[in-house]
Order: sequence, then C-alpha cells, then structure tokens
Amino acid sequence: MKFLLKVLLLGLGVHGMECSAQTVSGNISGYDFVDLGLPNGVKWATYNVGATKPEEYGNHFAWGETEPKNDYSWKTYKWCKGSQYDLTKYCSSSDYGTVDKKTTLEAEDDAATKNWGNNWRMPTAKEAKDMKEGCTWEWTDDFNGSGIAGRIGTSKTNGNIIFLPASGYREDKKSSYGGNSANYWMSSLYWDSFTAYDLEFSKSINIALRCDNRYMGYSVRAVSTKNATGVPTISNQALQVYTENGAIHINNAQANASIQVSDLNGKVVTSATTDCHGNSTITLPDSKGAFVITVRGQSAKVIIK
Repeated sequence: MKFLLKVLLLGLGVHGMECSAQTVSGNISGYDFVDLGLPNGVKWATYNVGATKPEEYGNHFAWGETEPKNDYSWKTYKWCKGSQYDLTKYCSSSDYGTVDKKTTLEAEDDAATKNWGNNWRMPTAKEAKDMKEGCTWEWTDDFNGSGIAGRIGTSKTNGNIIFLPASGYREDKKSSYGGNSANYWMSSLYWDSFTAYDLEFSKSINIALRCDNRYMGYSVRAVSTKNATGVPTISNQALQVYTENGAIHINNAQANASIQVSDLNGKVVTSATTDCHGNSTITLPDSKGAFVITVRGQSAKVIIK
C-alpha cells in the first residue's frame, strides 16, 4: 500500500530539473533569495536587478546611479562634472573633486534599494568577498538548459546554489562580452574615489574582487539581511514524502538537499541527500514503525508496515 503526504514548500525550491538548478530559500518583498549559509547571515537574490529569473541579464547601472541609460561615460555620469577629477559625491580626496568622505552608497543612490525597496541593497565589498570565498565556483556554457553562460556557486556550508549570468558590461553606447564575462557592482568605494569595487569573472578567470571606473555599466545582484516575508514563487509545487514496499521516497525537493530520518523519540536513524532532481529513496532494512522525515526544515511523519 502506498501512503502519500504532500507538504507545501516553504523553504525548498528548484528552478528546472538539473543539478545546477538555482536554489530558492525564501522570498523577501516579492523577490526570491538563496541562503548560502554565510557567517554574516546575508541573503543573496536569485536574479539580477532588472531581471525576473536567474538566467536573465537584467539592467546595467553606473555606480551610484539607479536607472539604466544609453550612454555610459564620465561625460554622462551623475556624480561628476564630466571628469573623474571633478567628482561631486563619494569623494575622499581633493585630487578628485569635492570631498565628502562618503565611502558607501546611500540608499537613494543604491540601484537595488531604489528598484526593489528598502529590504534590499547592494552588497558591500566585504559581503561579496564572503560570498566568493564561501562557495566553490564553476563555469557553465548552458545554465539549466537555458543557453545562458555564467558562473555557478555552490555553498561550502549547505550546498545551496547561486547562478551569476555572464551579463557583460556597458561602456559608451556599446554592450560588450555578454555570454563571456560579467561585472557586478558592490556598494563600496575604492580608495582612489573614482573607482568602486566589483566582482568580475569570465570563462577563463574565476570570480574575483576588483575595482573599476564608476561610470561603467555593470550588473547588480541585491542582498538582504531581513527575515523572509513570503514563500518562494514556486510554492505551488509540492514536496512528496511517502512509503512503498518498505522504503521511504522523497520527491520534488530541492536538488542536493539534506534528509534526516528520526524515530519518534528524536533519535536520528539515518541521513541522506536528494539527487540532482530533488528525489531520494531510503531503505531501512528490518525497520518498521513511525518515522519523522525532515528535508531542509520541512518535516513529515511516515509509517513503514
């Protein structure tokens, strides 16, 4: 006999059915995030500002500007008078303009905050460094069957996945290197004032923290330290936990998710991990009775007869 229990997904998510699927841990103000288990507790958005899914490039922004535009240069940059030596905001040295000692973007100049609301912002250089070092990175030419290239980061702590598309960059009136490389702005100013920190990667160069001219049109990936305000957008999918022929079956979970099987006294009987499709079959030889199955915070009781 087959006993089927469907559990509403509150913290589990898979976009597509491949091992490289973007993890969705929850939702804040209508935008999905992934929890990479970083010590700073920062949650990273699952797609770029201006995009609606992980494989879209989204918009490109000059550093400290909140809207995309057609021409990216010092002449069109908002916070200078036509030159890197005449900055009007975010300047630490009189060699480069009017000194205000501001080294981190204010909310009004943060592309993530202005476009997604006060629960989101651009990451600092330190937060980007933590994310870079907290994941292992690999290049893909075809993320999840979308045909989009980029870098896949897998958390060293919990195995959750983040995808950064190779969205290229904008300079003057041109778009360059889409599909080959990408740059993502941080909110932190570099010491020389006319440059700011960004994350850069390509197929041949692993993800690295560097700096570049503030007028450049780069991508933005938002972060948040707020609590989840809603379920992931894929919450209509159902996690399935059932028993059949003496085995426990888990379907439609997150790829590479940890599974814990406990008895009713809380003693752990065994543990497992879902495959790249979010499925797993667990056999408990000579075991009968009731068990609690926990998959990334979601629990269900099953009975093996």
